[in-house]
Amino acid sequence: MALMGIVKEVKLDGDHVVVFVETGSGPWVTAVVSQASGVDFRPLPGDGVICDKIGADWVVLALLVVSAEAGGGEWRAFSRDAAGNVTGSLHLKADGYVWVNNGTDFVALASKVNAMFDLIDGIFTSWTPPPTPDSGAALKTAWSAFAAGKQDVSSSKLRSD
Repeated sequence: MALMGIVKEVKLDGDHVVVFVETGSGPWVTAVVSQASGVDFRPLPGDGVICDKIGADWVVLALLVVSAEAGGGEWRAFSRDAAGNVTGSLHLKADGYVWVNNGTDFVALASKVNAMFDLIDGIFTSWTPPPTPDSGAALKTAWSAFAAGKQDVSSSKLRSD
């Protein structure tokens, strides 16, 4: 006998998140939030939930938060502040991209950044200034060779803001 209702209050009881749910059909239901392995969330007052009785206890089976940002085949997890505003998100996109928050910029990979710095270091440590002043022409040539061959250091799949 599943019930749909609105969370009115949330509290912690030991290791359990307990919610008080107004169902519109009788007294409030006190339910424990049931969570899948590897998932940890806490409903907010005002959230819609689906509860069901398992044995003698009520359990929240689903948290109903309206979000139309995930497309077909996609998965999105997000955090909210006390007012319910989304403050952070992880979005696994159908095209294989992973976006963190709004995904406006790609994230630099440490291995690519380190390789780029090693290349720069190699140019400067192996460069020998010419015996006569050339006003930096030799350094400019070495730098131009580096700049022409530089590679993108960003991840091809992970974006962040």
